[in-house]
Amino acid sequence: MKLFNALKNDTKNGQSYTAEDIATLARQAIKNDDTQPNPFPIQAFPKPLQAIIRHWHAVYRRPIDYHGGSILAAASGAIGNAFQVEHVVGDVEPMSLWIVVVGPPSSAKSPIMRTCLKPLFKKEKEYSKQHKEDLVAWQRKRDNAESKDRRKMEDQRPIRPQRIVGDATIESLIKIFPNNWKGVLSFKDEFIALMKGMNAYKSAGQDLEHFLSMWSGTPIMLNRSSLEDAVFIESPFISILGAIQPGILSGLTDANKISNGFLFRLLFCAPHSVKIPKPSLEVPNPEYFEEYNKIIQRLNELPTSPDFTPTILKMDAKGFRRYADYKTNIEQNIMNETEDENIKSLYGKILAYTLRLAGILELIELATMSDDGYWENLSYADISHHKISISAVNRAILLTHYFTENSLRILAQSENPVAALPRKQYWIYEKLPQVCSSSLAVQVAQKMGIGEKTARRLIYNKKLFAQNKDGTYRKLYS
Repeated sequence: MKLFNALKNDTKNGQSYTAEDIATLARQAIKNDDTQPNPFPIQAFPKPLQAIIRHWHAVYRRPIDYHGGSILAAASGAIGNAFQVEHVVGDVEPMSLWIVVVGPPSSAKSPIMRTCLKPLFKKEKEYSKQHKEDLVAWQRKRDNAESKDRRKMEDQRPIRPQRIVGDATIESLIKIFPNNWKGVLSFKDEFIALMKGMNAYKSAGQDLEHFLSMWSGTPIMLNRSSLEDAVFIESPFISILGAIQPGILSGLTDANKISNGFLFRLLFCAPHSVKIPKPSLEVPNPEYFEEYNKIIQRLNELPTSPDFTPTILKMDAKGFRRYADYKTNIEQNIMNETEDENIKSLYGKILAYTLRLAGILELIELATMSDDGYWENLSYADISHHKISISAVNRAILLTHYFTENSLRILAQSENPVAALPRKQYWIYEKLPQVCSSSLAVQVAQKMGIGEKTARRLIYNKKLFAQNKDGTYRKLYS
């Protein structure tokens, strides 16, 4: 049974069941819950990329979700604003993704994200080296110029390309965007810190609204006192990759971030379990790293429009109909059938993400399946006429099902604090009778191998229990 679904209470009224009975029911519930996880759909990737992910998973023994989500972010950052996806005329989506990896401390979130971004960091290193060389050449030319020409040459000072940023503040972006038409990928180990840079925690200001517009690719006008003139960005692009611990997810689910739709723009990679499996004895194979680097490099070097504007990728006939059917089903059977504005907002963003993911997966497929000869002769005319296939749409739908499930689970945590509990505590709470004593909760927990202090923190939690006059505790959620 999925975590956010209601669970029928197996306990009888009062305390008819003993602590051992309740502990047994809770253990069985945990076992049953383990049989219905929400696995990351690795089959959405082309087989060569699946092989890379499986190898890394075997070597590092960490959730596939972390690898899959980070690779999607890397691919999105490599493609950037060079391409957009169109379903019908006027219905155009950028290929930006806002991905948040969820896991407890020391679960290797950061190393995996950095591994997947390594080809982009390598490119940043190349940008720095080339910029230094260009700067030296420019300085030499300027120093040798006539004095009257030196001022003019200041306008010709080389500008360093930049595709990855750490601090995603408006102040930094208004300096980067004008000279980086393909946009940026914002990477920060701690997503909450990245949000603070977005001005997400301030009660005033429009920075967060600018970010919400950038998610949609909507043109923005940025004004800052430090600038002589306003900066107009016709097609802003920013992808995001960051990590967060389950215990502080509540920082994303306050009323303001839910009401403005910020939460529903996030794609959560939240594995069902982060337990470390037994060693596989498999050692890292450099060939997999080389293959992965080639894939991301190809995406970064796709032929682009000569006028530095996004190229619109259309769907083929089958892909068009498949997405249209999927969209109609969600609109008619989910969005029209609910009064819950949060659900409507979530699925509206999911439909947009389906288009984005379809475009990214189509280009990944092209990068993995093409031979070197084809790739070396690939022209802009070739890529501009490339169509998104029904296969890419179907695989995008697999991914959006995964992300939707995770978003619903996190949304449930904002509406019901029981859903935010660690799994063992969750099932203890569900199996306890409606009214119980603190001693019963402690006994149940201890029979499950959970410490007394943890059990008491659970039952003393005023968000979950209210204390009766006789000293017993009453559950606030049934």
